[in-house]
Amino acid sequence: MEKAKKKMTPKECVVLFNKLWNEGNIEDFDKTNAPNMVYHHGDRNMTTKEFADFSKEFAKGFPGNQYHIEDIIEDKERNICAVRYKWVGKHTGSFFGVPATNKEMSLIILEWDVFDEEGRFVESWARYDTLDWMKQMGLM
Repeated sequence: MEKAKKKMTPKECVVLFNKLWNEGNIEDFDKTNAPNMVYHHGDRNMTTKEFADFSKEFAKGFPGNQYHIEDIIEDKERNICAVRYKWVGKHTGSFFGVPATNKEMSLIILEWDVFDEEGRFVESWARYDTLDWMKQMGLM
């Protein structure tokens, strides 16, 4: 008899996804993302595969970048979480055509997440201060 898979809480899913990202383990995003997951990032809406491809490009520009969970507010009844992250990275590689600046950067990212009955991401909205990002990269 096969052992039943334990359902994750929204908070557990966020923590696992954060761990996978920080380890550079993009191939395992399917452990946290439902097959129909949509990641809303700025003006983009990405599937899990599109987000994984974006993440690989992102890692080229900011190898070893890390997200630190500052706060999580979880509503288990509604299967939602609000998360505040502090992102840190050093721009040591080309990032979507922007040559490396070797600048250390940090951002606060606010995220709103919705989960399915298995505890996996169905939708995620992430927002950050784009102007601050551009200033830190020396583009403004």
